[in-house]
Amino acid sequence: MFALPVSRTAVWAHPALRVVMNAFNGAEGVTRTRGVAVTTEWQKFVAEHPPRNGVPAGQGLPAGELLFRIPLAPERMTASASTFSLQVGPEGHVNALDLENEMWVCMNHACTPTASATIAVVDDVVDVSAAVDLAPGAAVTFDYNTTEAFLADPFTCSCGAPSCVGSVAGYTTLSVDQRRARPVVAPYLLASSSSSPSSTSSTSL
Repeated sequence: MFALPVSRTAVWAHPALRVVMNAFNGAEGVTRTRGVAVTTEWQKFVAEHPPRNGVPAGQGLPAGELLFRIPLAPERMTASASTFSLQVGPEGHVNALDLENEMWVCMNHACTPTASATIAVVDDVVDVSAAVDLAPGAAVTFDYNTTEAFLADPFTCSCGAPSCVGSVAGYTTLSVDQRRARPVVAPYLLASSSSSPSSTSSTSL
């Protein structure tokens, strides 16, 4: 594994990841937004970071590879959600200290994501790992509905996956079937799922 940061406040990002610009077609025209992807300059990357763990050069990152480690430092934590926060507990949300330079906030949503988040409360960190093998150029996405009870800014998803929920507004707005279709869900959401979800998802804004 690549060296992790010594600081308990600094975010670690896999050196193979890059910020990219994505274009989405919507009702109001084309929207451009930042995203995260595995570098396409793979040969250069391998030359600078020799492969290990038996991963052949040129085949990207394997499932299970650590992509981000986000510390739950007090100065990062808020009680309420924001557009760029990540929920990590019933009433806790971790935020970026530097929106321009912390790559994890650029991960886009997908109903069939390429990454998943694990909240390790004991170690006070959030680990984001590859959910599938990621080829060079692959987008790094995760399902917002698996960590957020409610989104601060709900939106309509156009990922095109068979499991697409359409309106992304948070786990509590999903139907029973939609909840069951999510293979990885944050434990604090599962603990609160005894309450009956609404029969229909919330309307996106």
